[in-house]
Amino acid sequence: MYRIFDILIESNILIPELPEVEQGEISISFQLSSDTFPDESQLKWYHHWRLPDGEITISCARLREDYFLRFPELADFLISTNGNQIGCFAMLGVSDESIRHLLVDQVIPRVVAHQGSIVLHASAIEIDGGVIAFLGESGWGKSTLATSFYEQGYPLLTDDCLLLKPEEGKIVAIPSYAGSRLWSDSLEAVVNDKSSVHPVAHYSSKMRLIFPDRLKNKVLQLPLTAIFVLGSPEQSNDLKEIDVEPLMVKHSFLLDITDMDKITTQFQAFGQVTDSELPIYRLSYPREHARLANVRNVVQKVALKLSTEEP
Repeated sequence: MYRIFDILIESNILIPELPEVEQGEISISFQLSSDTFPDESQLKWYHHWRLPDGEITISCARLREDYFLRFPELADFLISTNGNQIGCFAMLGVSDESIRHLLVDQVIPRVVAHQGSIVLHASAIEIDGGVIAFLGESGWGKSTLATSFYEQGYPLLTDDCLLLKPEEGKIVAIPSYAGSRLWSDSLEAVVNDKSSVHPVAHYSSKMRLIFPDRLKNKVLQLPLTAIFVLGSPEQSNDLKEIDVEPLMVKHSFLLDITDMDKITTQFQAFGQVTDSELPIYRLSYPREHARLANVRNVVQKVALKLSTEEP
């Protein structure tokens, strides 16, 4: 059994990226099958996620009441209606590490969000007992910035997924798992000890830093101090100074973008976040590793100011 967010999953394969636990109530059961997906004739496709060049990265379908996610040339995932059963059918030659990456970084966050939770596509760090979250598109530097904080002694809570829960006038943040995924240039620039670095997947040159023991014995739930949404690198690289401005935004995971009831629930839940007067900023800065110290300084000053303000 393993923990991700505040839930436990059982798996028929090892998942070293997640902290292992010995007891508790299982929320999700995962099975990697040795067979290929049995019958595609019943699939009803409803959406394809694409890269800017048109390449499909995820295809979504319904199989009667269940959900089906296809990662082309990698693996298919069959998800039960309520999300408590996940089956995987891997293509020939796909490594276990690639399956684990798809499961913990893509499939489970969508399943948890589909069950009604707010799951942000964000990295997060801890400053003075509160959570600072960084949102942005893939490749915009969330992991690099969070890891640079980690290298300066700040706990890195999550690399890519953060669950939010409104609770008595505040927002509680629960990380998926402690780790970071970096391209080689960021790895060389910001990480000093590379002994815990492992490949993310066979089809990616990204490397993963894993800290599974940090959250092994507890579910980490901390108040969310602020959200910083990263500006696009193309629009930020000409800036001479770091720019921070207030912003309202939503970046989250979804399993079925055609399910209006689920989308309405997500908007209502996120409304509780914005109604809590949580500070949300746009953070724009040139993507130069040498400037990360200055970026950290700006974020730290904002966090300090927020922590000393009267409620």
